[in-house]
Amino acid sequence: MSSHNSLFKLVLIGDSGVGKTNLLTRFCRNEFNIGSKMTIGVEFASKTMEIDNKTIKAQVWVYIFSKTYTNRKRKTKQL
Repeated sequence: MSSHNSLFKLVLIGDSGVGKTNLLTRFCRNEFNIGSKMTIGVEFASKTMEIDNKTIKAQVWVYIFSKTYTNRKRKTKQL
């Protein structure tokens, strides 16, 4: 049996350097790091919370879609 009543999957997408990873860290871990490094690839975290006497689990994913990373990934696949 699952430990939660509802599961939400959230995907944060946006330009590089705008704060997607900091948003994930603030929401899931209640932390903020002004000097955080750019995410490479994918980052994931989850948070379980009580809302209206129901256990809710949120899975938060951050995807990096920079041209540099995409080009590097494409070249790696060609090898």
